[in-house]
Order: sequence, then structure tokens, then C-alpha cells
Amino acid sequence: AQRACEQALRLDPDLPEAHAYMAEALADRERFDEAIAAAQAGVELNPNLPDTQRALAFVHEAQGEYEQAISAYEAAIATQPRLSFLHIALGSNYRAIGFRYQLEGQWEEAAPYFEQAVAAFEQAILLDPDDVRSYDEIGWTYGHYMGDDRELKQRGVDYLEEALRQDSDYAAAHRHLGQVYYDLRYYEEAIPAFERGLEIGDLAPTDAVWSHILLGWSYYVLDRDGKGEAEQCTRAASQFKAAWDILEELPRRELGLEYQAMQGLEACE
Repeated sequence: AQRACEQALRLDPDLPEAHAYMAEALADRERFDEAIAAAQAGVELNPNLPDTQRALAFVHEAQGEYEQAISAYEAAIATQPRLSFLHIALGSNYRAIGFRYQLEGQWEEAAPYFEQAVAAFEQAILLDPDDVRSYDEIGWTYGHYMGDDRELKQRGVDYLEEALRQDSDYAAAHRHLGQVYYDLRYYEEAIPAFERGLEIGDLAPTDAVWSHILLGWSYYVLDRDGKGEAEQCTRAASQFKAAWDILEELPRRELGLEYQAMQGLEACE
């Protein structure tokens, strides 16, 4: 992608889209200083193209600069307000800020950002009622991020089930639905959701790891309650091992996930 953009810029150094796509390619390679320069060049050449503002937002988002990303996504939406994927991206960044506050224990500060995320996803649904991603994102926000209120979690379940009615092979929605069921302690319902998401096989590695870990704990609890302690690892152990195998192949350490997988393995020793 970078070479193609370099060739485009040799042919036309003032092509704003070439600078924008170059910025994305550089950001994917974590060359952020160059990426931000390319993105800003694209915006300076034409700030009224959604792709130039979107690329700038993408570079900020890739670095965890969510406030700056929101400003750029809003600028992109101002140029083309009917692109639903821009509203999805905007909502994801609001949610990321809310999650950051949540991790710091600032629940009251987090809540408005989750609400803004939901509003952005709802706008995406209005613009494109057939886009499964919007239902998945809003369901995941309600079900996972907005606290332990069971009514909100059930609202998340409703949106995630709607996502799967639209596309039964959308693996992310199965994974998210499984975790919301798990958090509700509906382990019997969580298991087939996790299994189906893993069977489809279109999950990011960290999502696959979480699916195996929570699937393992679901089996652990159900087999302990139904068959006794001697049988509780019959199905669980292989899931914790599968999570660990994925983690060992990742290019970077995921210490939090490694701890979770190790807890399961140790429980089944």
C-alpha cells in the first residue's frame, strides 16, 4: 500500500487522497510521525474530502489520541454526513474515552462518553439499517461497558441478537453476545455463542483468546455444578490451553490475557 501511494505521489504530489492513504499505511506500520505528517498534508490540500479527515482521525486513533480522533471524524462527517461507517468510528472513539475513565475508577465521568457512543451508533443505524456492525457495536456498548445493570445488559443482548439476525456468520457479534451472557451468568447460553464465533474463525486474536478463556470458565462452572469437582476440567482445560497457544504466537506480549489464561490452566492442574 505504501509503495502504491508513493507511486501516486510521484505522478501527482498534490493528490490529497494519496497522502491520506499513505498516512493509513504508515500508521499500520507504527511510523506515526510520518503518518501524521502525511495525514496533515492531505487535509491541507483538501479539508473537504471525507477521506483526508478520516485518515487524520485514523492516525490519532491508532495512537490512542481519542479526543483528536473525534475532532477529525466529526470534520469528516461534516463533509459527508451520510456515511454510516464514519459514525461507527466516531462512536468507537467516544467509547474508548469512556473506557479510559472507567479503568481509572471514574464511572460518573465515563457515562456521558458511553451515551455519546450509543448516539453515534444509533445514527449509523438510521443511515444504514442493514449494517450489522452498528447493531454489534451498540449491543457491545450496552452489554459490556455501561455497568452491571441487568436491564442495560439485556438491551445489549437484544441489539446483538438483531445483529445476528441480519448476519448469522458475523463472528464478532457471537463473541460479544457470549461475553454478555457470561457476565449475566447465563453460562448455558454463553457456550454456544462463543463456540459459534470461534467456529466461524473471523476473530481478532485477542477476541479469540477471550472467547477460549470465558468458554473455559463457563465449562468449569457448569461441569463443577453438574458433575462435581472431579469433572470440572474435562472440557475447560482444552479451552485454556487453546487460549495460551494463541498468545504464544502473538508478536507482542499480552500480559493481562496471559494472566487470565494462566489462572485457568492453574485451576485445572
